[in-house]
Amino acid sequence: MNSISFGKTTITSYPEYFEIADNKKTNKLLYLSASFVFIAIYLFDLYQNDFDFAKVSHFKTISAVLWLVIFALQFWMINTENKIEKSKIKEVVVRKNRWASIVIHYGGKKRKIDGFSQDEAEQIIKFLMNNR
Repeated sequence: MNSISFGKTTITSYPEYFEIADNKKTNKLLYLSASFVFIAIYLFDLYQNDFDFAKVSHFKTISAVLWLVIFALQFWMINTENKIEKSKIKEVVVRKNRWASIVIHYGGKKRKIDGFSQDEAEQIIKFLMNNR
């Protein structure tokens, strides 16, 4: 079992898979809770107006719908896979913008890991390739 860490991201190599631990779930939980609170406030406002949509402002209605969409997207995205089977890895790519991001293509899916310098990204790729 080997592991490599940079910032809040840790990649651990097990005999059959890689496990990626990062802080993405924390950020997504914050969005989930914020959207849940806003939708609850909207529903309470609807309750106070006897569920009459005409009495509730259009801004609140549109905002609630947007927050509901954000809630659904975050709930769907929170289930990102942390375990990637080594046998399914097809390609590991570094994309350079301001920071380097690593994209692991495996079994028809992809997992993106963000926020690395170019040197850190190269070290992570070497780690992934050497422990395959």
